Amino acid sequence: MKIQSMFQKNINRDINGVIKVAQDDEQSLVQELGEYIITKELRRHFNTFFQQLLESHRPPDR
Repeated sequence: MKIQSMFQKNINRDINGVIKVAQDDEQSLVQELGEYIITKELRRHFNTFFQQLLESHRPPDR
């Protein structure tokens, strides 16, 4: 068994190391989002962010 057969995507594909703000062609955006991985640490930070956002939009207690 070859290592490359363990992956869903072709491991020899071109991957942009850096996406620039002005680089907004659809192919680059689709690839960037497709390669994005949310780690446990990122998930924790996202949860904290959204919890604080929700709290900031709640009406004050009377």
